[in-house]
Amino acid sequence: MAKNFKDREEGAEWVSRFEAMLQNGNTAFFDLDSYEYIIQYYLRNGNFGTARQACELAIESYPYSTDLMIDYAHILANTGEIERAMATIESAELLLPNDVDVVMVKSSLMAQNNHYKEAVDYIQTALETIEEKDELYFILGVTYQQWNRFDKAIEAYQQTIKLNPKHEDALLELGFCLDLTDQNEQCIDVYKAYLDHEPYAFQAWYNLGIIYSKLERYEEALDAYEFAIAIQDEFVEAYFNMGNVYMSMLRFQKAFSSYEYAQQIEKKRGQENPETLVFMGLACEHLENYTDAMHYFREALKIDNDYAEAWFGMGECMLRQDKNYEAIHFFSKAVELIPEYAIYWQKLAEAEYKIDNVVSSIKAYEEACTLEPDNVKCWIDWSLIYYQQGDFSKAVEVIGDGIEQNPEETVLYYHAVAYMLGLGKFKEALSILERALMMDYEGHAVLFEIIDNLEAQKALHKIIAQYSDLKGDK
Repeated sequence: MAKNFKDREEGAEWVSRFEAMLQNGNTAFFDLDSYEYIIQYYLRNGNFGTARQACELAIESYPYSTDLMIDYAHILANTGEIERAMATIESAELLLPNDVDVVMVKSSLMAQNNHYKEAVDYIQTALETIEEKDELYFILGVTYQQWNRFDKAIEAYQQTIKLNPKHEDALLELGFCLDLTDQNEQCIDVYKAYLDHEPYAFQAWYNLGIIYSKLERYEEALDAYEFAIAIQDEFVEAYFNMGNVYMSMLRFQKAFSSYEYAQQIEKKRGQENPETLVFMGLACEHLENYTDAMHYFREALKIDNDYAEAWFGMGECMLRQDKNYEAIHFFSKAVELIPEYAIYWQKLAEAEYKIDNVVSSIKAYEEACTLEPDNVKCWIDWSLIYYQQGDFSKAVEVIGDGIEQNPEETVLYYHAVAYMLGLGKFKEALSILERALMMDYEGHAVLFEIIDNLEAQKALHKIIAQYSDLKGDK
């Protein structure tokens, strides 16, 4: 510990001397280790400009240092100077032909130029001569991943782990690729095997929680996140994801507590996030605690006044309390900020209809259905406006468009039956009814929610009973 502290003190002194040299225009001597520390210091802090200055000065003093050449190539690549970076790394390769770091940087540069096959061939050639094969397979996996060849990336990462079971980066990338390709069960096996070796790998527990959550294995997801938090007690993402799991389980008070923990950590770090506050608001909304929900949505807007989900959340609170004019105001703001979100238009349409703004409601439903044509409820609610207004022809037209977009959704056909009956087109209505009954017989109950005329209901009961008898005879 003392030595590390001394090293840090010494490193800070090198950085101070270097910055003083730049400021004063003086010349100062730094040995190779000092320059390496200074360069890495600026790279860690994302200051590529000063890192480049340090590297260029270092190369003037130590022109045959391959470590400096590798650093310089990395810096050039990050500033978009790919050709110069390639020339630099090839110079390093002449001096150090079988070095894994050279292979990593050179193959990365090839990939940046979209020369993926060339990069793969280069790495595979290096595998014949370089001893650090676990690292080479990892680099190969990264290259395939950048190429979107996830099957090949998975094979390469598996080979890395076979050679080096403790290769954490390979494990995490393998898990990511398996998750991306929906190989969730295999992904779980990979993480469990790794955690047998490294039980304190909090990131692996966290990733395992994500997979369990995707599979709706919520209790196991919570256990995984709890392990991650036990190891890394201020793990914001784990607390946040726990909140999401509790929301899925309809345990809204628990969800709120998890989001609140995440928010407290963010606040302590000076990194408050409007998303966390919005989810706290959503949990309160589901608990019907609308006052607190509105408070958290407003707090989110203090951080980012253009955070659409906060405006939408306030609209939902108002809508749930039948404060429809206020709801329209908030939904309109959300729509203005993100007009491509169908749900914003749909909720705006609901609020508009509740205050008899029929024209505005229809316009909003049309926008919602255009943006999200597989939203069955949207088609139904839109068509019902016309039906309830007595415009059966328009209701048929809208529900017909909905059926065209969603031909497997039986509920749309049953609505079409009701609308056709309203038009007096009994033959067409019976034809659609027969098809709907064949698709989903039990779904016919919705007809009696739409049609409130008792005589019409009796007639429909008879027709449906006859269909049931015929079906039974077959």
